[in-house]
Amino acid sequence: MNLSNQTPSFLQFLNEDDIIFLNIPLDFQTLLWGKEVLYGQIVELLDGDKSRLVRVKKRDDHCIFTDGWTKFVRDCCLKTKDVVLVKAIGRLSFVVSCFKEKVYENSYISANISPEVGMTLIADKFWKQFYGKNYEYGMATIYVGERFWNVMMKGWTDGCGFTDGWSKLIEEVPIPVESWLVFTMITSKTFEFSVFHSETGTEVSFKKADVVVLDDSVYGDDGFDLLAAAKHKQLLDSGEVALDDEDAGASVGNPKQLTSFEDIFNFADDGLFDSKIACLVDESDVKNAVNL
Repeated sequence: MNLSNQTPSFLQFLNEDDIIFLNIPLDFQTLLWGKEVLYGQIVELLDGDKSRLVRVKKRDDHCIFTDGWTKFVRDCCLKTKDVVLVKAIGRLSFVVSCFKEKVYENSYISANISPEVGMTLIADKFWKQFYGKNYEYGMATIYVGERFWNVMMKGWTDGCGFTDGWSKLIEEVPIPVESWLVFTMITSKTFEFSVFHSETGTEVSFKKADVVVLDDSVYGDDGFDLLAAAKHKQLLDSGEVALDDEDAGASVGNPKQLTSFEDIFNFADDGLFDSKIACLVDESDVKNAVNL
């Protein structure tokens, strides 16, 4: 892992000062601007289809977003303990995602506490909106950079989280302890997540690959190679080869029994669910888009 990224991002949990001006992590500004920080420069913040202008100024030994930032906070109804994810899309333009109760559209924030815990919780607001209290369990595919794993997603009466397979994922990537994690749902069975330093908030970069949604749980365990998996699945679908346990990652918890997602993922209508997730790309109101 390294911090070399042409489009760096950072995550900021808002405190009282951040409501007035937003502190920009030093490593983020170095990645974006190098030694030539654009003090006094006006930059653009994009929030959905809205564009706002703020100014970059110096405070102590780092940069802040100031003039115009308080208006952005008011317009987005931000308050302390809310979270903003700021992603550079150029030297002078940034996309800002505003998380309320750790949720923004089809994304949520969690934390990597310790491998010994063996699981990570899904934000309450997120699982209640997308899965509901009747959700029990199912296998999900999680992408990290160019690799992906199958991890059990389990529900309880008062919560939901990733369990079996999670410890293996964070050890093999590896994910630093106490990192912040931002999960984004691609389909009801597929997630990708980004990792952010717990102290600076700057994203840890991985070489990214396009997400390939495979509909069988045999693909992906142990970080199975994406291109090999996609090619293998294409041959299977065409009938040119037969499924071989040695050629594909085995399902979590039962490596010799190949079970499809449809057998273990208890949704009445996955197609309807996934179409609602897809529409969130252009929708800001989760409750109107998903009615579970």
